[in-house]
Amino acid sequence: MTNHAVLAWPGGEHATSTWQAARRRAHHVNPLMHISLIDGVVLRVRDREVVLNSRKARALIGYLVLAPNMKETRDRLVGFLWSDTEQVKARASLRQLLHLLGEAFDAMGVVGVSADKELVWLDGSVIVTDLHKLLANVDQGEPAELLDNETSITDTLLRGYDDLDPSFSSWLTIKREGIRRLLIRKLEVQLCELSHRAETIKNISRALFQIDPTHEVACQKLMSACVALGNAGSALAAYKQLWECLEQEYGIEPSTATQELVVAIKRGVLAPSG
Repeated sequence: MTNHAVLAWPGGEHATSTWQAARRRAHHVNPLMHISLIDGVVLRVRDREVVLNSRKARALIGYLVLAPNMKETRDRLVGFLWSDTEQVKARASLRQLLHLLGEAFDAMGVVGVSADKELVWLDGSVIVTDLHKLLANVDQGEPAELLDNETSITDTLLRGYDDLDPSFSSWLTIKREGIRRLLIRKLEVQLCELSHRAETIKNISRALFQIDPTHEVACQKLMSACVALGNAGSALAAYKQLWECLEQEYGIEPSTATQELVVAIKRGVLAPSG
């Protein structure tokens, strides 16, 4: 999977002929645009940041990147960004915002956002995002270090835009949870891959355990991998984290299988490999 070939989310509609034509034209002239969605919204072209002083302009880009086929109707954009504003004024605000974006992208020599009377869209063929690269790395069995270090990675998606508009906030909450579940599914698939070495299993299971600290299978795999790598202390620390989380969240203890694994580690029955 390349970094910029498959960026549309599953379930997207087929692009209109106008949109497809614009994408074909832009593909030949546009350099890659790097968009960061984790911990805010930052756009870069040729390693230069695209300066957007409007929060709603950045939010619109973030929304479009996560929309099916990176396109959306003007009506829905108005509803998400100006839900408390009278319709005529809201549509005028969207036009002004698109003009601002057009000027900013023109200054960088890129097409950026395109629009017609009904739709607004991005050219996904020339866009690379940190989120899509993160998902691609997981599919390759190589979860990014960011997944290992960040406890709730999906909560950082478009961070700082929750208070932009009530409708946008609701959409963002749902989108974050959807991506969280997608990451969990992808990591679970990788944990079932028998060809992975202990170090890879440790990285995958730790990433999954970070996203869902109540995930017992991830904890078990992490503990076993840590022991195989000669680090029983880390295995027991993971178990302690699981125990505390389950007790705090649900008032329960880890399963018998997990507790038996801990006993085996403490007794030295489960030993380092090699």
